[in-house]
Amino acid sequence: MTSDIGHESHVIDYRTALHTRNRRIFRPSNRGLARTIPKYAVLLARYSRLKRRRQRFDQFIREYLNLSDKQYTSYADLVDNLPPYDAFVCGSDQIWSPYSTLDPAYFLCFANGSEIRRIAYAPSFGVSALPEELREMLRERISNIPHLSVREHQGRSIIKELTGRDAEVVLDPTLLLSATDWTAMTKSAQIKSPYILVYAFQNKPILSALVRDIRERIGLPLPTVAVTTGPANGLRGVDTAIFDAGPQEFLGLLSQAACVCTDSFHGTGFSILFRKPFFTVLPPLVGSRLSSLLERLELTSQLMTGTKDVPADPLKLDFCRAEQLLDQEREKSLRFLRASLGMEWAA
Repeated sequence: MTSDIGHESHVIDYRTALHTRNRRIFRPSNRGLARTIPKYAVLLARYSRLKRRRQRFDQFIREYLNLSDKQYTSYADLVDNLPPYDAFVCGSDQIWSPYSTLDPAYFLCFANGSEIRRIAYAPSFGVSALPEELREMLRERISNIPHLSVREHQGRSIIKELTGRDAEVVLDPTLLLSATDWTAMTKSAQIKSPYILVYAFQNKPILSALVRDIRERIGLPLPTVAVTTGPANGLRGVDTAIFDAGPQEFLGLLSQAACVCTDSFHGTGFSILFRKPFFTVLPPLVGSRLSSLLERLELTSQLMTGTKDVPADPLKLDFCRAEQLLDQEREKSLRFLRASLGMEWAA
């Protein structure tokens, strides 16, 4: 996106030992051998598909991410070999979540004291309140970033409370691109009939009930296709489970679906971009980013707490107002990015 507003951009190739470990298909469970053995049995049965998924992610990275020439393997590596750029941008997603590693790299601490511009674009805490023991550390790190934005209003409130500063609420970067932009990166799902797409991390009983209710209301035998990122997701009532989808395959599956049931921020965001009727269940603990997006786009009617919320015609959803609001949010987000990069004249 920065290349579209007059800047050459790169993604810093930052891969620590933790990143490498987390990419492995076989990882011991932290709950002991009794949990590891059943997990490995499921992984073994799905190994070829999970390996293909990893290969597809790697291919997407090579094709669409303009990585830095140097690969950095630790925070110390970033400090000792400051990447040669005029500005650094951290974000987005839950890089500031108290449930993550809170790596100082994701607060641009390696560039503290330099004259290089530092910008936080759409990071998320993923929570509405921070643990008390983390507040001082986060206050210090965030205070050192001159240009602050966040992905949801709860994050803005947290920053205001921590630092006294006002952060701009901006769109997740995936929503800065249009459906046309994403379609250029999409691979066909290779599924001929219309289907209900389920993309979920948790809340499976609620989502399963939603799918059953949607099928009954439509009166058509729509198959259910589930995309899963985990090795042992307890998917029930699903006609087809897909374990090997990379980013392009995921986009294809979503863009061709009749409707989407999800508890994912990006499952929701791409449903909006592709104008797909969707039903979102808030995940526990980290639902603030989802509710904030739907409030801003006036789509809170699609938040589900049970089957009683499903409309009479599940496949009908008017996106006209949401798209108007999305265009406004997009322009506001780009104004913040331009100004933070020193392009006030382009605002």
